[in-house]
Amino acid sequence: MLGAMARIPRLTFLTITAALFACGGKPAPAKPAEPPPPPPVADPTGEQPAATIADDPPPPEPEEEPEPPAAPPEPVTQTFKPKPPKVELLAKGKGKREKLRYQAAVGDPFECTLVMDMKVVGQVTIAVPTTTMSWTGKVTLAEKRRITAKATIDVLDVAAGADPMSDNVGREMRAKLGPMLNGTMESTTTDAGIPVETTFTSLGQLDPQTLMGMQSGAGGGLVVPEQPIGVGARWRVTRVDDNGLVVTTSIATFELVERKGDSSTIRGAIEVIGTSSLAAPVKGSGTSEATFTGALCAPSKVTTATNLTEPMPMTIEMTMETRARTAP
Repeated sequence: MLGAMARIPRLTFLTITAALFACGGKPAPAKPAEPPPPPPVADPTGEQPAATIADDPPPPEPEEEPEPPAAPPEPVTQTFKPKPPKVELLAKGKGKREKLRYQAAVGDPFECTLVMDMKVVGQVTIAVPTTTMSWTGKVTLAEKRRITAKATIDVLDVAAGADPMSDNVGREMRAKLGPMLNGTMESTTTDAGIPVETTFTSLGQLDPQTLMGMQSGAGGGLVVPEQPIGVGARWRVTRVDDNGLVVTTSIATFELVERKGDSSTIRGAIEVIGTSSLAAPVKGSGTSEATFTGALCAPSKVTTATNLTEPMPMTIEMTMETRARTAP
């Protein structure tokens, strides 16, 4: 996900930087003032000039008919079928061992909120305005260890920027993400969190960078091992995503650090590398913490840093926090 989503702020940063340098020219010199017209010369005969006959006024211009209202954007549907990740159990843990599983029944409602903060640190530091997205949905299928849920994105907000530069970034983010508002998504995963298929219908075409982020995001969230585990258990999840331009390999190592009743605290360390024939490799790393209860929308927080070397060195810091939706 890092390799694809990081391209959005990268393009934004370059666009704004270019615009700032393009506006740095000197103002054009002012034109010299024209001399006043000479005074009229008196007629030696003493006769007054003949009155000027005014031209006929032009006919009134026809009133323009108001333009019809713009047609609503056509829905556009994208389907993503990510490659299943590789899951390796590194340590079974101690004490009582149980399987971690997502649990849902047909008709179960859920409401989630995702809050994303980004900052670009380089020659210029840009704080990307906070983006908040919320969706509401229901479980439509729960059988044979598969769970299908359908939801509608009914909140998409990009906060105002703290300064003119970050405000420009916010406007670009709103334009890129705008077609997602009121869009619908349907996702199928196994009860261990392994993604099977995701379909997203936006109101209008998404731009290529956002599509790459959607494709990588369809790779799924927290994946748990098949085996029963106890406190101290560790497992590794390796994902490889190839969108035709960038091959992103992410390796996440998770640990079950605490268990209280039906709630388990899971922490992870993430390493990501994105390779492409068009640019130098992009590397990132981060940490995560989640409270696993088996619910489809459980509290989690991911913090990452992605390092770019071309065309100019910069680091993109990103924090994504998911939680149960609060009333607006």
